[in-house]
Amino acid sequence: MISIALMIIMGIKLVIYLIVFIQQFPLEQSLFGIIPITWEVGLIFGGTYILLIGSTLAFRGRNIGRWLIVGWTIFALVLHHDYLLPRIVILAIACFMLFNKRVNLFMREKANTVAEPVGEIQWSEQK
Repeated sequence: MISIALMIIMGIKLVIYLIVFIQQFPLEQSLFGIIPITWEVGLIFGGTYILLIGSTLAFRGRNIGRWLIVGWTIFALVLHHDYLLPRIVILAIACFMLFNKRVNLFMREKANTVAEPVGEIQWSEQK
């Protein structure tokens, strides 16, 4: 559930960011004031891609997807000091939804599943 929501949100976020940068809105003010604006843009797009890839992997049952989501959320929490309480609440909700019993069972089942062949290839000898 959370992986689907993250995929939708990150897809919308990417489209909005691309529209903003295509329209060439002025990026005069730095969020952090310490790093250059190009690094900030890289962090914005990089973080969005990391969350999009993580949510896709989590949806497919890959454990690394959960850790990408949680890792980037913690990194963003440490990096941004604004809106600290909402970020902590979102992190707690994400951890609860990504690491509860049902999800752990789902991830274990997906990890133990081996892809089976779809069908046999029949070779015909032509002379």
